[in-house]
Amino acid sequence: MITSDQINYLIARYLDESGFKHTLFNFIHESGVYNKSTRGSQLKTGALINILQKGLQYLECEVHINPDGSEKKCDAPFNLLEQHVCSTTEPVKEPANKKARREEAAPSVPKKDRKDDKKGAKADREKRSKKDGKHQFQEDGYKKIFSLDMEGGWAYVSGSPDNADDGFRMHGFGTCHTIHKDYPMDVVEDISIDEMAVSRLSNVASAMQCTWNPAKTQVIAIGGGDGRVRLLQVPTKPGNQTAGSEHELAMPENTPKPSAGCAISALEWAPSGALLAAGTVDGRTLVWTRSGELKFCEQQHTGAIHALAWSPSGTFIATGCHDKMSVVWDVASGQVRQKFDFHDGPVLTADWLNDSTLATASLDKQIYICAMGDIEPLKQFSHSAEIHKISWDQSKSFLASCSEDGTAKVWTMKQDDAIFTAKGHDKDVVTCFWCPNSERLILATASADHTLRLWDVNKQDCLHTFRNHDAKILDADFTPNGRYLASVSIDGRVNVWSMKDRTLIKTYQSEKSEAMAVRWNKHGEKLAIINNTMTVAVLHIPYTSLS
Repeated sequence: MITSDQINYLIARYLDESGFKHTLFNFIHESGVYNKSTRGSQLKTGALINILQKGLQYLECEVHINPDGSEKKCDAPFNLLEQHVCSTTEPVKEPANKKARREEAAPSVPKKDRKDDKKGAKADREKRSKKDGKHQFQEDGYKKIFSLDMEGGWAYVSGSPDNADDGFRMHGFGTCHTIHKDYPMDVVEDISIDEMAVSRLSNVASAMQCTWNPAKTQVIAIGGGDGRVRLLQVPTKPGNQTAGSEHELAMPENTPKPSAGCAISALEWAPSGALLAAGTVDGRTLVWTRSGELKFCEQQHTGAIHALAWSPSGTFIATGCHDKMSVVWDVASGQVRQKFDFHDGPVLTADWLNDSTLATASLDKQIYICAMGDIEPLKQFSHSAEIHKISWDQSKSFLASCSEDGTAKVWTMKQDDAIFTAKGHDKDVVTCFWCPNSERLILATASADHTLRLWDVNKQDCLHTFRNHDAKILDADFTPNGRYLASVSIDGRVNVWSMKDRTLIKTYQSEKSEAMAVRWNKHGEKLAIINNTMTVAVLHIPYTSLS
């Protein structure tokens, strides 16, 4: 059954894929399409066009088939917008004497035998088709994907295995439509995560940030839109969280009343898991012990803190702010160690090279490598548009960056130019991150073009493209052992991929549609999700179910 919600969803997908952003914005808000339960989990790019092509094919068959099943001869073009009127060009009649000579030259076979031969050949073809099935290669080198019986007629889709890039072709009554190879033609097995495997942290209201403790694998910290931070003990088995396992961290006496103006905008555990740091929308920096005791609360910024990063030893914290400033804090004393004001725009991301050297990136398209004690940056790198994320690899030899310019770049301290520029995404690259515990230097990127890509930095090549999202990807995360990759898109779809064979192994549709972030715990068997209702769900995904 076709519903208006399904049609609206396809239209929204088409507008997004075609780049009609303003029209899409209005359409989404008027139709409420992303608030509906309708989801095209297996639809690929161009789904609406694909469906229209198939519908046009059916209409053409319907018009051109006689009641007895024979095909009408028609040379007139067929399209969606105009009423079709059949027309034919009469073939030139063959002269009688020429026809007679041709019949004399042909082998003398009785008409009855010729009919029997045709019936036998047809029966053989049908027998071969049933035997081979819909996924076998035919003798002509084309792969039969499916067949349709349309009132006595037929059509099938085929594609050459030797020319897969050419796409597939739909054949029928005198027509041949090309269909992009990415369009799904097969039914994918159900790999959805059951709701029974989900713990909903029901006591958490207005969650905006979450981070797992690296030492206590069942403990997760939640930063709220009310300016509060809570520690929760996630149950070993799926189920709703109980109130007794929640602990709200202490706040200073002069803390503003809960409001959006004091929301937690950044939240990170120290590498040891002993301390927790937070940044707020109103520019405060806070640090607690794991037991919940407030270590310090200071304010040096005049805007929202977007970036918060611990130094490798946990001695320092770096904060990057909307006020264009980066501040390094001494954790032991709670005092400012140094301020950097190199950027001309809000500082969006930061990462430490070592305990004395920090990388920062901004809306101003620049990356600065800053050394404590120096008043000038050690290095400056740049993109052609705002930079969303920077990240050092595990060896601290390579710095990855991604940008709204649609590229990701890899830098070293040994030269000023990027050693590798990853090009392939059609829209801005939202985030980038290194694959841990990999023998090769592999960078992953996620984009607004609905795809994730894996890049071999040494070979400077794209290893793989993951394509099972219907909307802009907002976040992604590797398990700590690097075996699995989770991604989440703005429509609330969560995918889990295997790095071994690059296949989709688990999917989950967030209950409240839009999701914002995903985070694996240390053991990689629990995945936390923050959705647009600002609540947190934890997916329990044991390795046995992944393999």
